[in-house]
Amino acid sequence: MKTALLIARIFIYLVGVFFIVMALDVFDLDNTVFENIIGFIISSTPGIILILLNTFLRKKYFIYGSILVAASIFFFFFFRMHEDILDSWPTILTVAIPPFVAGVLHLVYYQKLRKQEVQ
Repeated sequence: MKTALLIARIFIYLVGVFFIVMALDVFDLDNTVFENIIGFIISSTPGIILILLNTFLRKKYFIYGSILVAASIFFFFFFRMHEDILDSWPTILTVAIPPFVAGVLHLVYYQKLRKQEVQ
């Protein structure tokens, strides 16, 4: 189970880096430097938040798992993946499923720890 959690954390780091790399498309020659920097900061915020949550909440399994499942559901509707699932399956595989699976793994591990605590 620890190995699965480690792999899930690595995938969340990769999703965060993916968001930051995708935020690089805001740079445009027609915009001012200030507009480019502000646009990059705004666009890379979800990736930065995922990386920070992954770093600071790695031992808080219930809180982190709940946040990841909620983030996955939010990403599913925010990026409008539900409108055309056949066209958006690559986005679903890269953006929605890794946080959901990682969140479920964290919640299952939390339940396992609680059972061991009771016994």
